[in-house]
Amino acid sequence: MNWKAHIILVIIFLLAFSSLIAEDDIIFLKQLTIKGNKVTRETYIRSFITLEEGKTYDLDTIIEKINESRSKLEHTELFTNIFFDDELDDENNLILTVQLREKNYLLFGPEGYFIYEDKVFYFNNLLYLSYINMFGISDIISVYVPVYENAGLFFNYSGSFNNKIFYMIDFKYLYSLRDGETWFSLSPGAGYRIKEDLNAGARLAINHHDFNTALFSPYIEIGTRDRRSSKIKTWYFTSITPYYGYNFNGTSMYGIDSGFHLYRDLFFKIVYSLNVDVNLQGGNVPDNLILKSNVRGTHFDLYQGNKRISLSNDLSVPLPWNNDLIIVPFVDTNVIGKDSLQFLIGGGIGLHWYTRFLDPFIMEIAFGKGIMLNFQKRL
Repeated sequence: MNWKAHIILVIIFLLAFSSLIAEDDIIFLKQLTIKGNKVTRETYIRSFITLEEGKTYDLDTIIEKINESRSKLEHTELFTNIFFDDELDDENNLILTVQLREKNYLLFGPEGYFIYEDKVFYFNNLLYLSYINMFGISDIISVYVPVYENAGLFFNYSGSFNNKIFYMIDFKYLYSLRDGETWFSLSPGAGYRIKEDLNAGARLAINHHDFNTALFSPYIEIGTRDRRSSKIKTWYFTSITPYYGYNFNGTSMYGIDSGFHLYRDLFFKIVYSLNVDVNLQGGNVPDNLILKSNVRGTHFDLYQGNKRISLSNDLSVPLPWNNDLIIVPFVDTNVIGKDSLQFLIGGGIGLHWYTRFLDPFIMEIAFGKGIMLNFQKRL
């Protein structure tokens, strides 16, 4: 056999060997099973999983799609544990099981603030009860009851269809025991996820205070407030919401709300956040919709206007010995007013405590024009 024949045989052998390797890398996904979901609908869970039964994948693609699916499921914040268990049957077909552990979905606690400013105590407090994942599709229903200086009822429901179409409805009724004023609003809305980090939608609100107002507000959102993966070091969220309102006394109002929020993981899970908001209003605005200060440490209702620029800085520092506790120092500033602008500044420190029924419970002490004890929640 001459050298040319040897070369031809070697080439044939290498081609055959590479073909066998390629065939071994191709895996048929025979079965995909979901376990551990007592409340969450299986169809909703499967909408986040990018692998499909009855299809073939190479090994690298399977690993990539498992990681992608896990990240999407984590982003729903419905589960404490997400585990993908894989095994091969006798014919080397892949059997994949997604094992989940659901969170506690019932949350309750206080919200609002106490503040002492100009030798006067002010109270604005509510008690809330929220249930996440009411119908197994990551929907949220919340009820708020004002206490002490106010009476009334707030109700909110929001959900999604196939994680693409979002819908919500808000109802608020408030009677002030301090000044005897009453206002209420009803606001349905809907949105659409154009792609992963791009949402658009609109809300329609009927507001009653000094007079009746019908308010239309389209919006667009880019980015995300939540960190999608530990590999991501910087993420952002921005929103733009123009609005127009027709007052039933023959006048009108208009405005725009815009915000930019930047998040940066510095080191050791310490996260810095910068929040910039610009708000403008014009026309005949009802008293309960007028722009107010949002500087922590200052009584919000005492500083109002038709233009506001807000800047806040937060630093989230988790405690090394307890991951459920996060210390958050912060500084807020506002430029707000109508004919003349006023500069406000406040700051303080907060404690974020993740418990079974609060996700998390937030308590802050802030100093500005006054001294504030602030309670918040996050859904």
